[in-house]
Amino acid sequence: MSRFTGGDHLKPEDGLKYYIHQTMMVNELSGGHGAYKISNAEKAASGPSFGPIQYDIGGNDKGQQLLERIAREAIDSKGNRFISDNEIKQMQIHLYKPFNKMSAEDKQVYQNLKPKLNQALASETGISLINRDYVKVLNKKTDKVNEIISNIQNPENKKFLQSDIQAQVFIADIRNQYGKKVNEALVEFLSQSKEDNGVRLPGGRQVKVEGKLDMEDLKNFRMNTAYGVNHPADARRRDKHIEDVTAPTREKPRTQTDKFHALVQGLLNDKDGSFAEQVLAENREVVDAFNAKVQERMEQERQQTAAREISVQQNPAERELGGRSFG
Repeated sequence: MSRFTGGDHLKPEDGLKYYIHQTMMVNELSGGHGAYKISNAEKAASGPSFGPIQYDIGGNDKGQQLLERIAREAIDSKGNRFISDNEIKQMQIHLYKPFNKMSAEDKQVYQNLKPKLNQALASETGISLINRDYVKVLNKKTDKVNEIISNIQNPENKKFLQSDIQAQVFIADIRNQYGKKVNEALVEFLSQSKEDNGVRLPGGRQVKVEGKLDMEDLKNFRMNTAYGVNHPADARRRDKHIEDVTAPTREKPRTQTDKFHALVQGLLNDKDGSFAEQVLAENREVVDAFNAKVQERMEQERQQTAAREISVQQNPAERELGGRSFG
């Protein structure tokens, strides 16, 4: 099974587009494999699918159009088409519906055509057309996420979404997995705060923002969709993949050693005392506690010194021996 190559040109420097691509490779494909074959979703009410974003030809017009173009243009080494015009008509009649709406005849046609469809999809023409289509699709997905965020009316939510790649990829993933109603609910949800009543999702569940909008709220949104309720493990899998893929975009927690080295380096480079001033201001409680400890230690030493002096004055013999007691 060939690995999908349509996103090999992307790098982390490409930002959101790169991270959406990486997420598609694990959420829609199996580690980048499975784009150049026809398959069926096991957990959702969808039809046969293909491509890096798993076009559902059971109801996706663009996926149907791309598949038909590949069927018409893909040829074998002898120049013969894998799929005839008559077989394309059979596709249109029998395959463009969800599996749960297929008759026994529909399913039989699917099984008969599946090997030929796989040959066409994995052909040089099939790979080329799928890869070229993906570049356009990825651009549209990125633009749509940016458009949604730009229209958020809640300033605090907008700031969070603009700064968090994980949240942006989540929006793209929801758009890829769900239909119009769920995505409209998500757009409404993204502008809400804890004071709002939340949104009602298809399936009847109500979901609302708890506290400040963050990734936990977004994950909770997915888990309350009908798919999240019926297939919680797979819903969590998708969110875990997004979290892992976007991990490099988040600042790693610094260890105490890292903080100490940064502090020392900052003090060494502090030419005008501004860094030391900043450190003191940011750590006032620590500094005060340290000063109190120093004062306590100095007082203990003062008392010990005074006690020794009194002891020596009271014992002349000890004084002559250098202040030590051997008795």
